[in-house]
Amino acid sequence: MDKLGDDSSSIAASKYYSQMSHTHTPEAEMVSHLYSVLTKAKSGMVKLEDLFQPLVNLCSLENVIIVQASLHILHVYLKHLISLERQFEGRVNVMVEGLHCRNKIVNPHGSEGANKGALFCVNMDQMSYACSLGMKFSYPETQSKNGIWNNGIATLFSHIDWVSLFEVILQTAMKNSKPGVRLEAVSIMNMIIMRSNPFIEREKFGQTLVFEILSHLLTKAAGFEVRIQAVQLLYMLLNCPKILVKFCSYYKDGKGAGAMDGDVGDASAFQKYSMILQGLADCIACCGNGLQELKLRRNSVLLLAFLSSSEKSGFEILVAYKLYQDANFLMLILQVLISEVDIEVAVNADHAQVFKERTLLMREALILLNRLVSNPMYSATVLRLLTKSRDMASLTIDVANRLSRKHQICDKFDGIARQMRESEIVDLARVFKKRVFTYLGDNLS
Repeated sequence: MDKLGDDSSSIAASKYYSQMSHTHTPEAEMVSHLYSVLTKAKSGMVKLEDLFQPLVNLCSLENVIIVQASLHILHVYLKHLISLERQFEGRVNVMVEGLHCRNKIVNPHGSEGANKGALFCVNMDQMSYACSLGMKFSYPETQSKNGIWNNGIATLFSHIDWVSLFEVILQTAMKNSKPGVRLEAVSIMNMIIMRSNPFIEREKFGQTLVFEILSHLLTKAAGFEVRIQAVQLLYMLLNCPKILVKFCSYYKDGKGAGAMDGDVGDASAFQKYSMILQGLADCIACCGNGLQELKLRRNSVLLLAFLSSSEKSGFEILVAYKLYQDANFLMLILQVLISEVDIEVAVNADHAQVFKERTLLMREALILLNRLVSNPMYSATVLRLLTKSRDMASLTIDVANRLSRKHQICDKFDGIARQMRESEIVDLARVFKKRVFTYLGDNLS
């Protein structure tokens, strides 16, 4: 369990809050209040919920330094809470009658907390909570065993208005362009989305505004760390079937055929969703060959693979959506594969982790290509697209030939990555090559 006092960023934040506590502006009073709560938390004197609302309030201030520090502490705080939830979730179902797992928890007070302007509205006085973020709990082990502790965790979570919290963090990311602020904000949004049930709860988070901020978070200016988190957020949102259907409907037949939130034909909204796809393309074609860049490319390819396997309109996005200079996602994937092979040939020595990440990227790209060229419904369309122009055919044949051969660079490395490159990557490339060459042969004969 991470301790708040052991986190260097949190220590820096605490020092800053301590300095601010000597001034007397309304902003400083809010900081002073949080610093007081943090100090008591380190002594185990406050309840777990006491830290929540002061942190959320500070996230809405104009001071970027305060906002970033508050977001960081809130990030650690929620990470701690969710780890507790996961730790005790199994025990809740067994030991406490009537409680449900986190995806089925219902707030018995509805939106009362939100109406009162509070995101957290639970009175735990009867339970003598003497726990705090990052501290050892003073709750006796015997009480934990009899289910009282688990009951408290479930009650704690059931009274957090996650949708309202998500919207506050989303607004914070919208009005702050600093990469550090946005990284903390999108990381928090990812944690909130991750704990929601994609079939029951997640649709509430898929409003137009979140896709508007995603169109900014996926741009080059956002930075690699932010873009990696943004791709993950988009992936989890699209894992909600209803959000996926609405998202894909914009691109059916090459135009906005539907709209999020019922804004049918809204050209401005359609442009924002188009910017998301362009941002995703930029993530795949990003410059650089470090771990972050490779991870960003791989996660983007995984997102495309998910889209292509979801429904017909998702497949159409992959093969028919026009990017800059008449490119499409298939062309980008082929170009990335060739680029990665060229980079390895040009570099005499490579880091083992980079080699592993590049191998994983190649693997996911080849799996996607093979899935497309072997799909009974779509293979003819994909193979025709891969070979209809001289440039596409050249890229396709180059990928098939070069990746189906073993390379000497593998001799520099050991372990699973080397085995994957020498066997699985080669096998996948040979299957792809066979499909492509069979199609070309059939069309020539």
